[in-house]
This record gives sequence, structure tokens and C-alpha cells, in this order.
Amino acid sequence: MNRSEILIGVDLGTTKLCALAFEPRERRVLAMESVPNDAGTTAGNAEQDAGRILARGRECLSKLVARPELASRRVAGIGVTGQMHGVVLVDKEGRPQTALATWQDQSGNEPSRTGRSFVAELAHRLDNSAPTRIGCLPATGYGGVTLLKWQEEGRLVHGAMAMTIPDLFVRELTGVALTDPTLAASWGIFDAKAGQDWLPGLRKTLGWPEGLLPTVRPTGSRAGALSASARVGLAAGVPVAVAIGDNQAGFIGGVPSLDRSVLFNLGTGGQMSVAASQYRVVPGLETRPLAAGRWLLVGAALCGGQAFDVLARFFARTGQELFGVESKKELYEAMNRAAAAADDGLSFSPLFCGTRQDPDQRAAISGIGLDNFTPGNMTRALVRGMVDELVSFYRAAGVEASVAAGSGNGLRRNPAVQDELKRRLGMQLFLPEYQEEAAVGAALTAGVAAGVYPDWTAVWKR
Repeated sequence: MNRSEILIGVDLGTTKLCALAFEPRERRVLAMESVPNDAGTTAGNAEQDAGRILARGRECLSKLVARPELASRRVAGIGVTGQMHGVVLVDKEGRPQTALATWQDQSGNEPSRTGRSFVAELAHRLDNSAPTRIGCLPATGYGGVTLLKWQEEGRLVHGAMAMTIPDLFVRELTGVALTDPTLAASWGIFDAKAGQDWLPGLRKTLGWPEGLLPTVRPTGSRAGALSASARVGLAAGVPVAVAIGDNQAGFIGGVPSLDRSVLFNLGTGGQMSVAASQYRVVPGLETRPLAAGRWLLVGAALCGGQAFDVLARFFARTGQELFGVESKKELYEAMNRAAAAADDGLSFSPLFCGTRQDPDQRAAISGIGLDNFTPGNMTRALVRGMVDELVSFYRAAGVEASVAAGSGNGLRRNPAVQDELKRRLGMQLFLPEYQEEAAVGAALTAGVAAGVYPDWTAVWKR
């Protein structure tokens, strides 16, 4: 491994895009650039301007490689990750023909011509064995459901290809249109159990045009080389990896070992991800391809870390409306202090956004007495409820982890959540030094694709 070599990871997130330079020998971030994802359309974040995301991604990457501290470094590979589940149609030249319908799109719950929702209609049309093989059951915002809706609307024209936004960015860099199992499985129409291709006979079953779905290549494969037309400030020929889903990239970049690790992420939402050596179907969890013959068992909390912000806004509004207090400064710190000094007594179910299985569920507080209805008790109960939801996913997975890792601002910046998580798990919590775990995971994927690491096992060897 050459000491001057660096790897670049790019993360095209729902609200932010970032690119970072990663030193593969010592596993440290050397430099990072980020820009807001300002590609929302009139439909809000459920739809985003794919062309705008590509332009902002190139801008972010160009700023990174222009950093003076990287002038003497050689880029050994580029990896790309980004938001999963979403889909955009492109023409033969890779130009977007639709907006990016993101994972937040709710139109899949609308009725199709059959009277069933598009979610139910896709499940109805798939083979009876599909639920045990796809790992991710159809849901609104998942690419397979969106494509079925677009088919009914006449959008699936001959010559169009469906792509995720990270895959499309790789195409921008290389001219090659591919996907990998982590992103393909996020559409709910991939044979995740076999882990190599779309469900057998899928295109014929659904009546989709030939060439609609991109070719699948293994995670950590080389997609191609950076083309001269990419215009990102790098010479042509740099190896570019096939894109990887942000959940898997965040796991790869956030845990100290691929085996026997569980990752708890709290951002706007929340996720529990634990590696498994065999494909399993666990009610309430998704089974997603990972890498190197492994899978991720994933439990997703729709509200997650946003629940803490909901309570913070309630306290801020109470102060403003009742006492004329305007400042929100240090509110989170005050909530943590109050929670640390509070007594148990309240139960807080933080399902403000429902669950994937029951989106109509809502949050609830119980156990309120004459003396325990205090801000500290409310905060402590909310934190306990947030952690309980994630830990329940872990217990359901039935995989015994020896290492627990944490990521996301909702966890990193919240000592009460960290303490409660350690107490419930009975183990220490590993927090990576860097905060852009998904971008780091993309860089590590590039390292495998470019041969900087001989295999996935070598990624974690010191």
C-alpha cells in the first residue's frame, strides 16, 4: 500500500452531499467537502431534481480534489454511496427523464387501476416465493413500487433505464450503467437470498420493457475508470467502484469489524443493523445484502432521532408561549441534564411517524401521576423509548454481537442516548473518530475495487 495513496468517498444524501479523502493505511479522513442537497422540487423532498444532484456532486468532488493538502497525493480509487430505495429514469445517454422519486415518496399508497394500492399490487403480482427471497418487502418509496406506478402512467418508454442516484453518479463519472446488490435490493424486486440478480422472470411477469433494469455487479467491483468528460479535476483513468447503498456503506465505515458487529444509527430516523453470515427472514426486519457473502438484518425506526427534536420543539414552544423565552440555545444540553437527574416513572412510545408495518401508529405517554410529570422525566422516558425501539430490533435479529457501534448526530450529540444504549446492551459503545461513516464506507469499497485492499477481510486489519 503506497503511503501517498488516498481513496475518495462520495455520499449523495437526502439533505447533504459530501466527498472526503481517506488515508487507507491509518484509516483516517484527511479532508472533506460538503454542500446542501438543494434539489427538492415542488413536490418537496419526496421528489428531487436528479440533474441538480449530479451537478452538486461534481461540484463537491471538484472542491475536494482541489484542496492544497491533497496536492501530493495519488487518488487510488473513487467510491460512491447515497440514498437508497429511490429511482430515476434516464435515456440511453444517461440524461434524467424524470425527477428522482426518493424513499420519502408516499404515492405508492395510492390506489392503482385494480383498486389495490401500488404497494399491494406489486406484492400481488410477484411470485408466491418472493416474500422469502427479496429481503425488503415492497413499500412506498421503494423503486419497484414507483416503477409499477410509472408503468401505469405510461412513463416506462422503450430505451429508458431505471437507476438509483448513486448508480447514476457512477455513470456520470465512467459512462458505465451498473448497480450492485445493496442498491438493487432496496427496490424490493431483487433476489436478495441469492444475492446476484433481479427476481427470475421479473421483467416478463410485470411487463416491463427490456433494458429497464441495470446489470448487477458484486459489491466492491470496479465499475470502470474515470472518464475525461467527468470534469471533476482528476486525470482520466482513476478506478471507480460500483456504487453501494448508504445503509451498508455506513455499516462498513462505522464498525471496527465486519463480523459480530451491531450498528445503531440515530439521525432523522433510526436504524439497527447487524451483520449475519446467513440469509434469514425475520418478521419486522429487512434482510439486505452486505458484502463478502454476508447480509445485514435491519430494523428501521421512522422517527428515530427526530423524536428528541420533537420534544425539544415542544419545550421551546412552551417557554416562548408561556414565559416569553425566545432562545433555544443549549436546550439539548439542558434536556440531557434534566434527564440525568430524573426518576423513572413515565413510559414514552416515540412513534410520531408510525412504523413501516403500521404507519398509522402514533406516539403515546403513559404512567403520568401527580408528581412525575416533569420535563426531566419526559426526556428520560423519551430517550428510553427511542433506545427500546432500536434494541428490540437487535433482540429480534437473534444475532449475538460482540461490538456495538453508534453513528448519527442523534446519538453522537446525545449523552443520554449513549448511556441508555450501553445500559441496555451491557457493552461498550464504539464511536468512530469520523462522522461521515457512509462516505468512509464508500471509500473503503473503492479500496477493494481498486486492489488497495486484497479483499474485504483486509479492510479491517491494522
